[in-house]
Amino acid sequence: MLSKIRPMTIGSAIRIGGVNPSDVNALLVYLEIQHRIAAKLNKSKRFKKHEKAIPSLEIT
Repeated sequence: MLSKIRPMTIGSAIRIGGVNPSDVNALLVYLEIQHRIAAKLNKSKRFKKHEKAIPSLEIT
């Protein structure tokens, strides 16, 4: 049902006939996992970007 209607908000998804609260809960869990994965990837990209910008010190 959600794939046909594609609501823009979670509130809209809850109001669709035939959508169970457990369906919405599964959607929220999926979105949270995707958000955490994206945040982790962005953090690692920022670290690598700064890692290249910092010159290494050579001690002889």
